Amino acid sequence: MYGSQGIVLILGLIGIAWAFGWLSGDGESGPSSSSGASTAVSVTTAKVVQGTVGGATLLEGTAQSPDPRQVMPEVPGKLVTLSVKQGSKVRAGQVIATLKDSGGILTSALATARTAEAEAISGLDTLQHPLVPAVQLASIRASVETAQQAAEDARKTRDRAEEDYKRAKERYEQDKDRVKEKASKSGGTSTAVIDSVTAANVTAAKSRRDAARDAAVAADGKASAAERELESYEHLNPAPQTQIDAARIKLTAAKAQVRVATSNLTALTIKAPVAGTVTEAPQTVGAMVTTGTVLVRIDSGLTEVKASADAGTVVVLGNHPSTTATATIQGMSPARAVLSRVAPLTRASSDRTDVMFSLPAAVRLRPGTKVTLSVKLPTATGLSVPTAAVTNDGTATVVYVVENRPGDPKDPPTVVRRVPVTLGSAGSSRALVSGQGLSEGDTVVTTGQTQLTDGARIRVLGSDGTSSPEVTP
Repeated sequence: MYGSQGIVLILGLIGIAWAFGWLSGDGESGPSSSSGASTAVSVTTAKVVQGTVGGATLLEGTAQSPDPRQVMPEVPGKLVTLSVKQGSKVRAGQVIATLKDSGGILTSALATARTAEAEAISGLDTLQHPLVPAVQLASIRASVETAQQAAEDARKTRDRAEEDYKRAKERYEQDKDRVKEKASKSGGTSTAVIDSVTAANVTAAKSRRDAARDAAVAADGKASAAERELESYEHLNPAPQTQIDAARIKLTAAKAQVRVATSNLTALTIKAPVAGTVTEAPQTVGAMVTTGTVLVRIDSGLTEVKASADAGTVVVLGNHPSTTATATIQGMSPARAVLSRVAPLTRASSDRTDVMFSLPAAVRLRPGTKVTLSVKLPTATGLSVPTAAVTNDGTATVVYVVENRPGDPKDPPTVVRRVPVTLGSAGSSRALVSGQGLSEGDTVVTTGQTQLTDGARIRVLGSDGTSSPEVTP
């Protein structure tokens, strides 16, 4: 069929492939067993443990020259409003421009993503709760989400009331001396009147705080009751676990699509990332702009501190954009620094990346000045891994779990399983993680992840022998 020359050519290629180990002795393609050890990636490992992490973590950084912040759109579109010009003063979070969703592409993408999410939820519900009507389950889930949001809003209101009460008491204490001094100069006739006014302000703030506390407790109670009602349907004739796991993975992917589509639509409204003065606004309304187009440049006048952080800390900081830190500079009083930017994790820099904190306007430092940042991260309990185990493979935040797979009975291959994870809190050395297929007692890779892919062979050089994590003071 191929002719004699074709047969000779094919046999020659097979011989070359065999010589280079592209075909193994059992006829399967892949590295031969004799070369497998040489291609294994050398790694170190640690255990996944249950515990509490969080608290303070120290970052070493250096002061940077204040540079104007470039504001660029995250999605392309047509510039329909631009509310600032050169010389304008802006507040952090102020809307400075809006884009048009040309052709409704982003709106359509969000609708498609939500449809896929609804189908994935329905599919998982059918597998997990075949005896519960889908409409009833959807109604219960909606009630849970509404109750949880109401509880979150109530907690935010309570926190604001706590702050208002605290400030009212501080003003009262600060005003007392000033009021007494004024009263003494005027004959002491107005002290009682002014004292009663300031005291009344404190009393009113305390009443609002107490009411907000009660409302938060009540809202939490309603959310818990709704969650318990939903949980009561958890184990009614569930389908095989493999089907449920597959449906959960599909739902996770659908939710991620919704988050991306929602973020893209939200990105049509562009806000100032910092307060300051607009030094340049080169675009005009009606222009088509892309993700690399500079809309405005803003001079905040603030000195920034650049520090390097591990992947776990970086992801947590990215989830808590209002994080603050105590900045310690030799020869100066400690200052409050505010997180301003987090560099994205990439495959090439998956272990560490840069974070930026802004110092108060009154703090001026020479570029290169050493600064120690004490960052207070949230404290929480759950499954934890060393922050060094968390990496980014270019598509997701992941850890690599070590497994021994069937093979040579005398020397079974040690490989890794890629597990996408969601990060919770983090401390100076450990981070909370959650992911499908990750359990307490699993072994995860802590070095060498940039060379790994799902199923890659590894050679374990050592383990850190981690026991239980502790909260950083």
